Amino acid sequence: MRIRVTDDLNTSFEKSFFVHLRNVIEDMDDDKIEDHYDDDIDGDGFSNEVEKENGTDPTDPYILPKLPILQTFEPREDENNTVFLSGRVLADGDAKIEDFGILLSRSIEYSSDDSSTHWIRGKGKPDAFGVSLNDFKFTGVIYYRSWAKNVAGYGVGPVKRIEIAELQERWWGKTRDLAGGWKQSEWFGMFIPDESGWLYHQEIGWLYSSAVKDGSVWLWNKPLGWVWTKQEAWPHLWSNRSKGWLYFFEGRSGKPASFYDYSSKSYR
Repeated sequence: MRIRVTDDLNTSFEKSFFVHLRNVIEDMDDDKIEDHYDDDIDGDGFSNEVEKENGTDPTDPYILPKLPILQTFEPREDENNTVFLSGRVLADGDAKIEDFGILLSRSIEYSSDDSSTHWIRGKGKPDAFGVSLNDFKFTGVIYYRSWAKNVAGYGVGPVKRIEIAELQERWWGKTRDLAGGWKQSEWFGMFIPDESGWLYHQEIGWLYSSAVKDGSVWLWNKPLGWVWTKQEAWPHLWSNRSKGWLYFFEGRSGKPASFYDYSSKSYR
């Protein structure tokens, strides 16, 4: 290197120098990659950019994103018998929460390879989220946990257990929904049901129903009294009043529906 100095009288002096440079390699995590070119300076498994985005120190291996910590709440049921499962994120692991929800499984242990394990995305925010279990066709014993995901992975909360009663099919069997609240049963005909037990049958009129566990039903109105029937027996009905069988005839050609009483051999 040649250096010249000049003063205000234009007198100069020039001399040559030899400068020796040595490259000192900085490698904080000893991974043989110089820090200047290393995407993960501290070797904690998270890139420098990811740590900067999440507010952790990319030069400190002990300050890094961690798995979220969660709480799982007890199940809640509303007045419509809708079951809610919920949870919340207690600690975000020093990283942004990307997703959250409820994990359902058939056994207390779960596996991502098990088809009976379901990761359901929750509704709400990380500090309060949940799912409505009625949106899914689950019955029997179900184990559930809250879960949340950040850049470090999936955090899972404590496990809870709930038993969902199997929904029993209504005594009228399979139906097709029609306009105005009407239903078309495969065997019972058209009717409008009410939660009180009353129903309006298109041809018979008002009937009060009392279902039996075996799938049969007792029906009552003033003209008939109590009658019993089920899908396999219809259009026959057992009459508690006459202690005999009735046969239901649909109305045809403008004639109203009627019942044939085998006991009295007459029509009602």
